[in-house]
Amino acid sequence: MNMRAGSSDRERLQRALYRRMQRHIRATLERLSVAELIQAVEAETPAETVAQVLSSAPEVGVQAEGSWASAVMRGAVQKQRMLELAGGVFTSGEVARMLGLSLPGVKQRMRRRQLLAVPLGSGEWGFPVRQFDAGGGVRAGLADVLAAWGDESPWVVLSVLVGPDPVSGEGIALERLGDPATREALAALGRSYGSQAAA
Repeated sequence: MNMRAGSSDRERLQRALYRRMQRHIRATLERLSVAELIQAVEAETPAETVAQVLSSAPEVGVQAEGSWASAVMRGAVQKQRMLELAGGVFTSGEVARMLGLSLPGVKQRMRRRQLLAVPLGSGEWGFPVRQFDAGGGVRAGLADVLAAWGDESPWVVLSVLVGPDPVSGEGIALERLGDPATREALAALGRSYGSQAAA
């Protein structure tokens, strides 16, 4: 396929994909019970609704496409939950304004592991809100924790940081970086994770 397709080619592809998805989802919805439909409607996020709909009708849904497609849907739902626990995300521009930096300055801090950013489906980077304190600054100790995780996937790092404080087992770890014991525990997890992955 020509990766340099023009805008008209892109629009044709989008319409074709939309029609294909529409047919698949319509066929899936016809096979759901009322209880399954209610469960999908009551899901907390759009990603969870889609995952619920597709996984509820295995003969035409995600499960029919194999474990890979099912894993992709579960991953999308998990990422959405992580972003919610992180308080949502700021864009690069919002972070630049908040910290008084240029956009290249924000990207540089991200590359130096002084800010955490996760890749979004839009092709942009999202900066989890809870890594910033109430005054709009970066939480103290974040850079030390991020450095300990090295080149690990930012989604893996975020999954740990939005989990409970590893010291107390409570709250959200990101919000407890002011505690030296929490910072050291998170850094130790990062160092340990890297060595386990290399083994």
